[in-house]
Order: sequence, then structure tokens, then C-alpha cells
Amino acid sequence: MKRTRVASTASSGGCHHSCQVHSNNPEIPNGQNDAASNLSANGSQHPSSKLSLSSQNSNKRSLTSEQSSVAGSEIFRSGSSYEYSQESFETYQHKVVQLCCNLGYGVPQIERMAGGGYNRIIGLNFRTGEHRECILRLPRGGWDEEQGFETEDQVAILHYLARFDSLHVPKVLAFDSRLTNAISSQYVLQSRLRGRPLQDFFYVLPICEQLKIAGLVADLILKSESVKFDKPGRIIGQSSPSLGSDPTSHSSGIEIAGYRTSPMFDLPVVQKQSFTSFVVALLEHRRNESPNWLELAERFAEEMEKAGLVRTTDDVNVLWHWDLSASNILPTSSETAASGITAIEDSRSDGEWIISGVVDWDDVLSVPRVLARKPPSWLWLDETERPGFMGNRDTPPERNLTSDELLIQAHFNQIMERESPSYIQDAYFRGRWLRELAKFGLYGVGESLNWHTYEDFVKLWEEYYINVSKSSRHDGSDETSEESEGIGDLERDEDGRMDQESE
Repeated sequence: MKRTRVASTASSGGCHHSCQVHSNNPEIPNGQNDAASNLSANGSQHPSSKLSLSSQNSNKRSLTSEQSSVAGSEIFRSGSSYEYSQESFETYQHKVVQLCCNLGYGVPQIERMAGGGYNRIIGLNFRTGEHRECILRLPRGGWDEEQGFETEDQVAILHYLARFDSLHVPKVLAFDSRLTNAISSQYVLQSRLRGRPLQDFFYVLPICEQLKIAGLVADLILKSESVKFDKPGRIIGQSSPSLGSDPTSHSSGIEIAGYRTSPMFDLPVVQKQSFTSFVVALLEHRRNESPNWLELAERFAEEMEKAGLVRTTDDVNVLWHWDLSASNILPTSSETAASGITAIEDSRSDGEWIISGVVDWDDVLSVPRVLARKPPSWLWLDETERPGFMGNRDTPPERNLTSDELLIQAHFNQIMERESPSYIQDAYFRGRWLRELAKFGLYGVGESLNWHTYEDFVKLWEEYYINVSKSSRHDGSDETSEESEGIGDLERDEDGRMDQESE
């Protein structure tokens, strides 16, 4: 299903999509508004076209020689401009300064920051105003005008999630989904969150500090799960209001679209239903990819229900930040936050830890809760040290965990299970089977990040189901009960295969 919410402008007297410059700054002229985006992104967004530079409007203020001098003093050099075929920072920063002046924020000090694979990040520090530390976030390579909805969706998601204080999303200050601005690109200007990415220092903290942070991550995941939706799918913004609507309401609404298959196409929307029906519906939409295998997968979905892996509560759909990781969580100590210091200079905390920000909310999803409960193995095992790791956190580690790593894992699991008694089963046992099968419907047979190939999955499931069936007959029961514990502990042997060990 092609996305049709394309940025457009109507003729005089009509209305048009509000793809204008929006800002919370009271000094900005009428016709400007607010909404949001993240600090960095390496998610599922794939810019499909390069930025097309255009001439600036004649009514924009030009830079003075003093402003140019200030901008020129903040030149940073690296290889990212070459790597991503984008304009060099040395020249691009002047356009950024012009944009800030056009928005009424004045001339900033510019800080070059490391962005993600799909977004360029620039730090801005203003001398005056309520929001002095900001982030400018724009797509690498740029999107064309027809992809203005990408920016609008990012804004709508953050605007919606801002109502949940426990999610710690950045505040949106301004955005533009058009190319007719000083930087000739869609962008989002947002407040800069305090703290440093957890990845920068977590793994060298003393174990007592790591346990504190593990507790915060558990609480964050539980709070995220408490945000529920009426059906599964990808979260997007509602259609933009016409020009002249209340600026503060722009893109505040969200809706659920089908899961994404490409930058311009979504699967059809799937309604709330039993988990088995949900998976079968996803597989049906991908029947043309591999009809024979998908018929087999539909049979597996029914067998998983017979084996007692599916529960009636699996139709509850929750918010899933599918890229929640050490790189996207920004903690700081309470004393550091109170002092206004952004960086964490010491690996020991003088006060209690707090999560000051969570970033990279692009393309967040509504999914059945069991799919969102993939264990955050990065919390007890640094993923940068996992050779050949492809991002599937259902994959067991390549080595035995150390005593400290086991302690962190146990501490996290204890907190989760105390609040949700089904968590251990959902994360480590029955949920692993359900997630592996669902991936074929969500991402397709060829794109799935399951085990090595779907043939492996077929063999493993058939072996497991035969064992469960034999055990059920031996016990004299016709069907495994819904709350059955006899699901098996999936272990990876020395060859990287998945073995089954009955509990």
C-alpha cells in the first residue's frame, strides 16, 4: 500500500497540507508551529533520493559578515561528508546559521555531532532563549517533496509520546517537511537531552552502578509496554491540519498504518485479533514471495497454538521501541542533572541515576506484547564485542556469561517478572518461537533476521513439535494447556544450532 500523504500546496483560496516551518519560539512570525524528532537514527527509514538544492526565498534575511565569521569559527572536519555524499560541513554550517536566524533564534554556536546512518545531526547552542541547547536533525541525502510525510510522521510520534513523561522523549521546537528553506532540506529542531549514550560508559561502571541502571531500563520497558493501542501496525501521523489551524495541535494525533515493506509502501492494516490470526494475516499478505513455504508457516502458527505457546492475552498491542539499545538511552546522575552539566565525567555516580532521554523513536510500532519482549541482552553483554552479531537479541550469546553479567541479567529479569509474571516465558521460552515465526510475516522470508535460513527454522520447529506431541500423548492429554511450562529451553550448541532441552 503506497503512502499517499504527500506534501502539497493548494491554489489561492484553498487549503493545503501544513508542511510549513513550525516553531515554539514566541518571536517567530505567524504561520509557524511546533512538533518533534529524535537525536540519532539507524532504524528502518531509507531515504530514497539525494538532496536537491534550491535557491532561497528572496525575503529571507542574509547573513552579515559578523554572523559568517561566527559560523566560520566552528568548522569541524571529518569523513562523513564524503561517506554520505553530502555537502561539506564547512559550507553547510553557514546555511544552518541562516536557518536559525530565519526562525528567530539568532546566531548559534555550532557543534558537529556524530549522526546515524540515515540522519545528520548538528548541535546548536544559543546565547538567549528558553531552549539554549538544541539539536538539528535532518535526513542524510534528503527526501524529495513526496516524502515530506517522513518528517511529519517523526514529528507526530514525538508529539504524541511527549504526553508520557516516563518515556523521556525530546521536545520539538520547529520542523519543516519541505525543501524551500535555508538548508534546502526537511529538518526537525528539538531540545537537546542531557546525558551521554549509555554505550559510552555503561560497560566500565562498577557492578553496583550497572545494577542501578538495569533497574531503570526495566522500568522504562514496563512504562513503554503500558502504552497500548487498539490494533497492531506502524505508528504514523494523522493528516496535517489546514493552514490557520491551532499551531499547537499540529501533528499531535497518530494513527496505525500497516507494517512497512519499503520506504514508500506499507502492508495492509491488520486489525486486533488472536495472535494466530494475526500471524496468518501477515503471512497472507506475503504469499506471492514464497507461496509454498508460507502455507507451511501458517500450519506452524496453528501448531504453536496447539502446543500451548499462544495465550489469550497475546492480542494486547503495546508500544515497541524496537531499537532500544545502549546507544539510544541517555542517563545521567541526579546531581549531574541538577547542576546542568551535560557530560558524565566520572564512571561513578555521586547521586542516583536517572534516564534523562531516550532517542531514535522513528518508525516505532504497535505489536502484540510478546513480540516486544525480546530480552535486552545488550544490558548484560556488550554487543560490540559479539563477533558476527546481526542484531537478533533472541540469539543466545556466543560464550558463557560472567558472574557479573549473570547478576545483571537476573536483576533485570526479577524486576520484570515481579511486575509481569509472564515475562520470563514471554522473553526466553514460548516467546522466542512466536517471534521467529512472526518475523517472516513482518519482514518477509528473504529479509528476516531469524536463524540463518528459514529451512533451519522449519527443521527446528518440526523436531520440537514432534517432541511436544509425544510428551502430550505420554501424559495422557490431548492438548498442551495454555499455561503449560513444557515449552523447552532453546540452547545453542557449539555449531550454532538450536537444541531443545525439555524442562
